[in-house]
Amino acid sequence: MAVVFVSRDKSNESMLAYMKKASMPWAATPYESVSGKKLMQKYNVNGIPTLLVLGKDGKLLTANGRNLGKFQELLDK
Repeated sequence: MAVVFVSRDKSNESMLAYMKKASMPWAATPYESVSGKKLMQKYNVNGIPTLLVLGKDGKLLTANGRNLGKFQELLDK
């Protein structure tokens, strides 16, 4: 399973501040990166912040990784 944070913050500084405040130990796409924009399009990301959870096969398990109950449920599988 991979956890990827895709940010739509207004600046790189606000994205990094949010990540630090939330103590995020997982990967994040660089601010305004091509890969981040492609992920947003592919998974129809329209809210901030969004935490996508992908399986090893690259399939989307949930676009609501911030829901800790759902996230734990996915980890238990």
